[in-house]
Amino acid sequence: MTEVVRGSDLLSSTPRQLYLYELLGLTPPQFYHLPVLLSPDGRRLSKRDGDLGLDVLQSRYTPEALIGKLAFLAGIHPTVAPISALDLAQTFTWDKVAKADLIVPPALF
Repeated sequence: MTEVVRGSDLLSSTPRQLYLYELLGLTPPQFYHLPVLLSPDGRRLSKRDGDLGLDVLQSRYTPEALIGKLAFLAGIHPTVAPISALDLAQTFTWDKVAKADLIVPPALF
């Protein structure tokens, strides 16, 4: 494993994990922490709290439309316009990914 991509809510555990790699004499992976999507009231989105799950979103939107919306929220696509994963990957850089957690406007989904 060379890369770990996970939510920014796990950022605080990364130093401990890197320390374990060091103690074990292992090469650590590259860690990337993505913004966590938050509701308008600032809480983390969760199906158990009644927020939409991926299954519901997939039933309402094409894959390209959903990718466009999520990529816009993450700061890696300039608009909410639909975009294919392949097209998005061609211009992707980690520098574009938003650094803070993201509040999802109710009208977006």
